[in-house]
Amino acid sequence: MNFVSISDVHIKNDNDLSCNKFRQFLKHPKTLSADMVILIGDVFDFLVGGHSQYLQKFSSSINSIIELSKTKKIIYIEGNHDFHLEHLVVQMVRKGLNQKNFQLIKGHTILNDQDKKIYIGHGDELEFDNYGHRLFKAAVGNKLMSKVAKYIPYRLLSKAGENASGASRRLNDYYYSEIDAIKIKAKYHKYVHAISDKMQVDMVICGHSHVQDYYESNNMIYANNGYVPKSSVFIAYDSGKIQFININ
Repeated sequence: MNFVSISDVHIKNDNDLSCNKFRQFLKHPKTLSADMVILIGDVFDFLVGGHSQYLQKFSSSINSIIELSKTKKIIYIEGNHDFHLEHLVVQMVRKGLNQKNFQLIKGHTILNDQDKKIYIGHGDELEFDNYGHRLFKAAVGNKLMSKVAKYIPYRLLSKAGENASGASRRLNDYYYSEIDAIKIKAKYHKYVHAISDKMQVDMVICGHSHVQDYYESNNMIYANNGYVPKSSVFIAYDSGKIQFININ
């Protein structure tokens, strides 16, 4: 088995740096030769619900996903900036998305390759000691809110998203100090050890922390491509080995 994955691209519009890097990722030789492409959440800076306006705002990115689905299996794992996407996927199918090759997942997925058991999730679900975020996810991530989200006016939802994303970006800029990056790595090493012990997985691939990291311990491997606008890498897995690939 071989696959590529990417998280935390945070595309804000169709002309920004993140969008360009995402399209380069989708056209990369490693991506085109992979068995599977896995989008591990926060591909978009804010995309919640099924409003048709998103198809216009992110037209090149979404059309690129639709085009790739015609020849490649794609798994989209929702993040904490892009979720409740069921209704949007329905609209993407009408625009040509190959539904047989596209899978939308909430939470995480487990892949098995020979003797390797691989956990793949956005990463926020691993933060078992972040009670505020867990409460937030429980409040906004349930099925009822998924139904409600499509009735919230797009302008109101978009404005709330811009405010939340702006605060998140300011926090992430702070996180990029060397000392804080070390702290975040240590925190996530604790999380991945916990999930590895609980689920007996050999590898954990996730995002969310915005800190690029590769970590091996006790026959367990953890990889995170970090915040793509800064790291400019994605993850490639091939027959038990993980590597970071430069986007440009």
